[in-house]
Amino acid sequence: MSKGTDHLLVRVLGPLEIDRRAADQPLTDRALRAVLSTLLVHANQRVSADALVEAAWPPAQRPARALDSLDARVGKLRTLLAPEAEISWSAAGCVLHLAPDRIDAVRFEHMIEAARWCPAPEAISTLDRALALWRGDPLPDLRRAGADHPEAVRLRQLRARAVEDLAARELETGKVADAAQRLLSLLSAEPLRERACGYAMWALHHLGMTADAVACYEQLRERLSDDLGEPTSMELDETFEAVTGRYPGSAHPGRPVPPGTTFVGRGHELARLTGLLDRERLVTVVGPGGVGKTRLVTETLSTATVGVTVVPLSTRDAGELPGAVAGALGIHTHDRDPDPLATVAEYLSGRRRVLVLDSCEHLLTEVRTLVRKLLGRCPAVTVLTTGRVRLGLAEECVLPLGPLARDGTRDPLDSKAGRLFLDRARTARPDFPADDHEADAARAVLRRIGCLPLTVELLAARVAA
Repeated sequence: MSKGTDHLLVRVLGPLEIDRRAADQPLTDRALRAVLSTLLVHANQRVSADALVEAAWPPAQRPARALDSLDARVGKLRTLLAPEAEISWSAAGCVLHLAPDRIDAVRFEHMIEAARWCPAPEAISTLDRALALWRGDPLPDLRRAGADHPEAVRLRQLRARAVEDLAARELETGKVADAAQRLLSLLSAEPLRERACGYAMWALHHLGMTADAVACYEQLRERLSDDLGEPTSMELDETFEAVTGRYPGSAHPGRPVPPGTTFVGRGHELARLTGLLDRERLVTVVGPGGVGKTRLVTETLSTATVGVTVVPLSTRDAGELPGAVAGALGIHTHDRDPDPLATVAEYLSGRRRVLVLDSCEHLLTEVRTLVRKLLGRCPAVTVLTTGRVRLGLAEECVLPLGPLARDGTRDPLDSKAGRLFLDRARTARPDFPADDHEADAARAVLRRIGCLPLTVELLAARVAA
């Protein structure tokens, strides 16, 4: 059946790909991709024709002769996959016969399971190779109405667990800065992961960034309280106590406050954002992950004289947006509410408030709908959004955020990135740099990196240590 399993045949951990003789075979037909994705989810199991038709076409787009169209696509898949895989097709349904290890998702699972029983250095190598199989969101062609396929959800949870396992092994072998950067990136995408937060607190504490560890804990505690109505776990509270020497208080967290580190390198952007919020009704802060969008917004609004409501969206699905905004505002809605966004707009219609929608890039259509409604019906509301791309609305004023500047000065340590580097390094070790050798090491790091604030902070603590 499989003539050599040294390479993957199909990849679902990102856009669907078929690897034929070390060359990717493009699949431009969305229905074809959906049929193959469904067969891969149920590899070596029978899938009914009705299930394949449902996956291939939404009801409104279904062709008149759906079974004939399906049969044509199954025939094309036979040609594309032969001889490494076979498709049997009968009245009872369709079966994709394929060695499981030729699918990247299956190989990923095997590798992370194997890493559990390896010594730390070997486990790190195995997990690194496993995570390198990921190219994007899994099974994107099976997403319906903004909701991921259950198998895609399961795979993403496995990936998050693998990232946590890798960070734990890195902490075990002294690669603290690598673990911290990995965990903070994971928490940025999935902010409710307590295990990742616990490891991140240890990593930040060992890097001399205990204030940032406390901020990490407080942000998670607030999100758990606001989003789920749940307290933090006993294990995470014990980690907080071990890191800070005190048990966390029982008071309910309020709105986000700036982390316990100085705000360095963004004075110009802080002034610009403050001015924009004074005169514009829709402002978007745009930039890549790790550039400090949320930190800039938090710092700007920490002294706001009007009410501020922050709605984190990084873990929200499309259907959860109205409930997330309503919950953050303290509005009670019910499942049978015909238009929850109208309820939110009615609540805000006579109020002066800044509404922050944080991490909007994966909910652009839904956020646009909400923002249009609020701008039309709530004249005293200012909407501030953050994301990797702009919303694309006519009323939108965009503040792009890029890496910190290191050019324009002869000495990188005199640049904005250099000032942030020195500030965070001195948090870890007040006498840094102790000599010319340490100063030159800092300059060499600044010349090599892209100077995203998160990268600068983590490497500064590492160099100082």
